[in-house]
Amino acid sequence: MAAGGERRTPDILALHTSAHPDKPAVIDDRPDGSCSVWSYDELNRRVNRLANAMSSLGIRPRDRIIWCGMNSPDVVAITHAARKIGVTAVPLNYRSSPDEAAYIVDNSDAVFVWTDADYVPLFETIRQDLPKVREIAVFGGERGGGMMDAESWLAA
Repeated sequence: MAAGGERRTPDILALHTSAHPDKPAVIDDRPDGSCSVWSYDELNRRVNRLANAMSSLGIRPRDRIIWCGMNSPDVVAITHAARKIGVTAVPLNYRSSPDEAAYIVDNSDAVFVWTDADYVPLFETIRQDLPKVREIAVFGGERGGGMMDAESWLAA
């Protein structure tokens, strides 16, 4: 048990990493023929950087975050990072209309958004309707106005 009597689940990703650091954890083959492979060690390092970076923004256990994007290594990373710091990762269907997306994000009480660059236009459209969201981080391409570039943020 953790301090305060909370039960903590084992960090399954860290356990797999210690047992099989070089084994493939994520294989991402794209329609264009490109393929990337992250080992358990690479995934766990990315997840830990992301978890620490979210914590540095003041994201705390029981907060909620939104993720938006198709299946990708970065979606896998955000769900593991959320688990590691005890936040709830809420998926946003990338096919949502702007009204639907704004409703879901605002009513989830999310404080942070992790989105694929393909969906920057959606978040540019609804940003003014998301008063609880402190930051929007964009992975996989160009960020929008007032949004963070995920790679630069994680590198810092």
